[in-house]
Amino acid sequence: MNHRRCIVTRRSLPRDRLVRFVVAPDGTVVPDLAERLPGRGVWVTAGRPEVTRAAATGSFARAVRAQATAPSDLADRVEAGLRERLIMTMGLCRRAGLAMAGHAKVAGAITAGRVALRLEAHDGSAGPRRALDRLDPAIPVIAVFSGSELALAFERDRLVHVAVTRGSAGSGGLVARLRRDAGRLAAFRGIPDEAGPDTTR
Repeated sequence: MNHRRCIVTRRSLPRDRLVRFVVAPDGTVVPDLAERLPGRGVWVTAGRPEVTRAAATGSFARAVRAQATAPSDLADRVEAGLRERLIMTMGLCRRAGLAMAGHAKVAGAITAGRVALRLEAHDGSAGPRRALDRLDPAIPVIAVFSGSELALAFERDRLVHVAVTRGSAGSGGLVARLRRDAGRLAAFRGIPDEAGPDTTR
């Protein structure tokens, strides 16, 4: 039930590694990143080459057996949508009191055993990040954002270290959403797996 077949590669993959698309009433292909839009969904591997190929080769029309027009910038739209979803989810975590920023605060939360997930700017210094890694190597780390992107959810100019802490039962859903969307965004940006959300170190 949690696997779908990619219309480009024909491989059956977990939904976390795919993007759902639907065809709007006017025949336009639109990404359904939240997987809530009505209509028959078609699935493409979460990656720029696969989405670009699907848009360029008529894969969507063949999948739905109807007219389906994919915009030429469909891959760009998917990447932008994933980025916005991540920033929005991080903002929800911050407003719920589940997110903190700054090396000292993150280190303190790790030492207290409160951290469920870390976010690190991929353009930050390696030394401070390695110091946090050593405090608890088992904490999953997401590193798909630059420092300026990571700061958007906190309304700052730049951030390097962010932690999402354990909270109420609902916080687990936010962490899972962060990890899933970050994994898909990493694929679009060509970031190695070790920087993605499936890494537990």
